[in-house]
Amino acid sequence: MPSTHCCACGAATSIHRHHLYPLALVAALLDCTLRHYQHSAIKEVPTDQPWTSLASMAELIPVIAANQSASKQQARELADVMQRNWFGSFDRLCLSCGIMERDES
Repeated sequence: MPSTHCCACGAATSIHRHHLYPLALVAALLDCTLRHYQHSAIKEVPTDQPWTSLASMAELIPVIAANQSASKQQARELADVMQRNWFGSFDRLCLSCGIMERDES
């Protein structure tokens, strides 16, 4: 996904409405992973060993893959809400300064 810089502040945090679904899908998959990890972590004894939690999260990959359709639906709903409530008739939004732009035709 190409990054474009904001025309106002120059930050590389400007996102286009066409990139909302992929970003929402990453967020939905992360949400699903964290929810399943939290559920499994409650049963585990805390440890100070490095990378233990990451290894436990990696064990959840099959569970996340099995719930992929739910994550896709969650992502679609989030992307639709963002397009409607954040973007409106605009095409681009800078997450740093909040400026909104339309694509030039």
